[in-house]
Amino acid sequence: MRRVRQASVTSKRALGLFAAAVFCLTACLASAAEDAGGPSSLLTFAAPRGEVIFAHHWQPGDLPPSHEFQGRGVFGDSLAAGKFLLSPDADGRYRIVEDPESGQWVLDILVTRAEALARRSHHTEIEIHSPDHLIEGRFFRPGQRYLLEWWRKEIAFEPDGHWEIWAQNHSMYDSPLERSRNPSLALIVGRDRFVTLFVRADSHPISFKDRGGNWSYTRRDAYTVGPSISDRWEFWQMEVLFDHRAGALKLWRNGELLHAEAGKPVGYNDRRGPPWSIGIYKYFDDVATDRRQALIGPIRVQLLE
Repeated sequence: MRRVRQASVTSKRALGLFAAAVFCLTACLASAAEDAGGPSSLLTFAAPRGEVIFAHHWQPGDLPPSHEFQGRGVFGDSLAAGKFLLSPDADGRYRIVEDPESGQWVLDILVTRAEALARRSHHTEIEIHSPDHLIEGRFFRPGQRYLLEWWRKEIAFEPDGHWEIWAQNHSMYDSPLERSRNPSLALIVGRDRFVTLFVRADSHPISFKDRGGNWSYTRRDAYTVGPSISDRWEFWQMEVLFDHRAGALKLWRNGELLHAEAGKPVGYNDRRGPPWSIGIYKYFDDVATDRRQALIGPIRVQLLE
């Protein structure tokens, strides 16, 4: 009888330990998901962590009635009264189409080799503007922390031996001498199919080039964050504090933390913060690729502090 009771007690203890382990694992996963702020379903967002200053779900009315657009134009009001701007020298095709997986409307971006070479342009992007962009820049003021979130799907993507940019934060330069600076942040797909996060910073009031014609940035780093994935929706999140002395940066894909840093400089020593562009920035010179196509889903920007 005593052995039976001991066995029963042992079994209860084992079950208790098992339940505690399951609870701990669940809590850890929940904590990780909360930190990443990942959505619960396709083309959605989780509850915001901060103030939502820009959010947009695509609708057919965002573009002209033909759902076709080429060239330059401003369209689409956000919840915060911000606007999208198609790249001034855009060379691609913009359409609003229905995504069969989610049933939601998304932005379809297509650029062909013939169009790019004819227009001598590399941009097929959209920029996110704030209502006061003529005065204060475009949202991203230095010294404030933001969370950028967007859905993206590459269509039949195959690397062709040349890099291309999927998302970038350029700069609002203070001097015309800085006009050709590189983006302070960029997600680039390299020649080997892998996605690389480029981070640049400069503490000089005016960025300059050395005698060899190269920019003398105080920081120029690149981090390989994973392989590019085609024909599947990807949820990207970037938390960033632009500060040319001590910034912060985190990058997630589908809830997985790919890069994290704090206390390192991020961005340039400018009075105004950088704009944010997503889309396709690609050179078609000397490559066999005839086209690039991507779908852009919902977009959201939060001010965290």
